[in-house]
Amino acid sequence: MTQAIVDIRPHESDLLAQIATVHIAEIPDGFLTSLGPAVLTDMYKTIAESEGSFIVACVTDDREILGFLAGSLGIRSLYREFLRLRGMRSMIRLGFALLSPSRMGRILETLRYSTSDEDAKNLPRAEILNFCVARHGHRQGLGGQLMHASEDRFRSANIDRIRIVTGQSQLSAQSFYKKIGANYVCDVEIHSGTLSTMFTWEISAEESHPELQRQSLSLDPTRDTEGQS
Repeated sequence: MTQAIVDIRPHESDLLAQIATVHIAEIPDGFLTSLGPAVLTDMYKTIAESEGSFIVACVTDDREILGFLAGSLGIRSLYREFLRLRGMRSMIRLGFALLSPSRMGRILETLRYSTSDEDAKNLPRAEILNFCVARHGHRQGLGGQLMHASEDRFRSANIDRIRIVTGQSQLSAQSFYKKIGANYVCDVEIHSGTLSTMFTWEISAEESHPELQRQSLSLDPTRDTEGQS
């Protein structure tokens, strides 16, 4: 079986549905997971469509997703695009679930995070949104390969620094980011009662980040990250 790192296009519905499935399997307690596979697939379709966002994935020759990374140059505009294109359909799909005060509260917290003032905190707008490697794809160096690809996408957009947010309890994901040279910034509470850890990562002006060049094939997060979600 061969595999390759590719850009996911919005018309590839089968791959977008698989990405949602991998997300749910690898981040079972995440907020986006709680919205269900249909809404999650809609979100990833919007990311694939957006000019300022991208999804890179490791796909086998029989179209199986082994891992993926979603990134954006700015989540504020991405969420606006999602609400404009698919907000009403998502609300219909969620139905009575929107009556849950806790779920509605988490939706509002996510939107509040997306409108936070990055400039005042000297934080980059560009961000890794979600990064997952399927269980059977672990220990194959896919994490390093996906980071390579994302670095290329950010560099082509003239981005020199990005932010990464991961759950405070996701120690292997944090270890992964530290190994590739990410810098710890602070702990943040995006959702009430749940701490996340924020890093920034410098995008190398070279063809690939020095830390990734040294360690690429040995790197793989064994616990995956769900950014602000």
